[in-house]
Amino acid sequence: MFKYTVTEYQQCPPSLGGNWDSGTYTRVCFSNSPKKATTFQGATCSRFTGVDGCPIMERRTLERNGKVIFDIWD
Repeated sequence: MFKYTVTEYQQCPPSLGGNWDSGTYTRVCFSNSPKKATTFQGATCSRFTGVDGCPIMERRTLERNGKVIFDIWD
């Protein structure tokens, strides 16, 4: 089973009315195929925590049975 996780880190600067508050938006997809997992065509769920703001960083991770295949930070 493949698990693809995309976490977007956000920050709200004073120019947008914030006080450098931060938040994260996480999307996860499970599939038997890595191609379907990375295109979110399997079982998906998403969660937002913190304050909505501008995206500043993103992390993409693909795992197979708990072992990391790739872990990319943008």
